Amino acid sequence: FFNYPWEDIERYSKRVMVGSDYPVGMNSPENIYEHVRMLPVSDETRRDISADTARSFVERFKPGFFDRACA
Repeated sequence: FFNYPWEDIERYSKRVMVGSDYPVGMNSPENIYEHVRMLPVSDETRRDISADTARSFVERFKPGFFDRACA
């Protein structure tokens, strides 16, 4: 799943996003995120790679996107 030392995943968690080519890939999104929940990293890193980094990426290129989507 990750081919880097855990220390690097922690250090660069603001640059790492979990992705999938589902339904073509080998796993369902539920299995992928379950795997992320079991990683030996901090809760902050888990939040970064499973949601926060992707949210920041979208906000960078589409400011206010989530404000409109959640309204």
